Amino acid sequence: MKLFAKIEHVFTVSGRGCVIVPTKPLGTGFPFSLRNNDPIQLRSPSGVIYTHIAAVESLNIKSGPRRVAFLLPVEIAKSDVLPDTEIWGEPSK
Repeated sequence: MKLFAKIEHVFTVSGRGCVIVPTKPLGTGFPFSLRNNDPIQLRSPSGVIYTHIAAVESLNIKSGPRRVAFLLPVEIAKSDVLPDTEIWGEPSK
């Protein structure tokens, strides 16, 4: 696995689950992209969570460009994703 990005924001969408936003928009220096159902690791100072991306979402932020966000499986809660968590994934082939 390779480092994809650190998490910039974490929030919960009612009825959908935990959403994580990487530090940079995709396409601006990332060596690879992540897609629906791709396995990922959320690495934090307290340990590693092995999970996958349930969906890739687009955020429309008023003061800037569109951002990519990842919806996690329902068993991952916002409280599980600590500050300084990193997103690790496998480059697509």
